[in-house]
Amino acid sequence: MKKQGLFRLRLYLIIMVGILVLFAMLMFIPVDLGPHDNTRMIVDQTYRIYIAPPCYEQTEVTNNLLETTFGSVVESSLQPESACTAEALSTINVTMWSALKERLFPTRWNW
Repeated sequence: MKKQGLFRLRLYLIIMVGILVLFAMLMFIPVDLGPHDNTRMIVDQTYRIYIAPPCYEQTEVTNNLLETTFGSVVESSLQPESACTAEALSTINVTMWSALKERLFPTRWNW
C-alpha cells in the first residue's frame, strides 16, 4: 500500500511539473502572428492592388472592386495599396498564449 501511495504522489508531481512547464511555454515563448487566410480584403482590379478594409477610406480607387480573402491575395501578384495596408497586415511578435487567444477569438484582423 505504501508503494502505491508513493507512486501516485510521484505521478501527481510529474503531472504538475508538466503543467507548469506548459504554462511557462505559453506565457513566455514568443511567436510571430499574422492575419488569417480568410481575412477580408478589397482588391482594385484596375490598379492590381489590394486594400485592408480599415485603410479603404484613405484610398483613391476605381469602381472595379472585388472582395476576397488574404489567402487569395497572397497567392496572386497583387501589391498593397499603401503603407497603411502593409502595416495593417504585418505580422506581430506575441507570446504563444496571445497567439492562441487570437486564433480562437480573432480581434486584430477581424474586419
